[in-house]
Amino acid sequence: MARRRAVAREVDGRLEVFALGTLHAALLVLLVVTLAYRGGGLGEGLAGLSTSLGMALFGLLWLLAWWATARALRGVAVTASLGAGVAIQRGLIWGGVAGVLVLLGLAALVAVVGAAEQVREGGTGLDPCALLEGAALLAIVSPLPAAFAFVAGAAVGCSLGLLDLLALRGADGALRMARRAGR
Repeated sequence: MARRRAVAREVDGRLEVFALGTLHAALLVLLVVTLAYRGGGLGEGLAGLSTSLGMALFGLLWLLAWWATARALRGVAVTASLGAGVAIQRGLIWGGVAGVLVLLGLAALVAVVGAAEQVREGGTGLDPCALLEGAALLAIVSPLPAAFAFVAGAAVGCSLGLLDLLALRGADGALRMARRAGR
């Protein structure tokens, strides 16, 4: 019986991480779409986005959101008693790491899409000289975009960590009320 409860707690923890990571990805997409709509660039952005590229972008975002959530909650009891300090600290750290990884993922995606377009137009796809030039440029300017991505990711991670805390406390309160009503 004790073994079954321990397994149930472990599975519940994974489910919570999956649910929170998915919520984070959905909220980030909502934020991007809202900002693009308010800025007037939503139509242009969607016109240039194919289904496969859109799915790849969302898949990358979801994977990174899930991964960062799992790392932030590793070793922490995912309950309503999660402290605000822990949620903020881990949100800042792992949100910042996820921000840098999003930047790197987007850079890799742009490189792959660019190579695919070259192949489609009859080229070889990967020009070694262009790759070296791109790598040199990236090495020179990468600390600035990486620092910006880390700070932006940390701000988003902190906000999502606090949102997670509120969601966990709200769910815990609703569960207590349901248990009391069931008596």
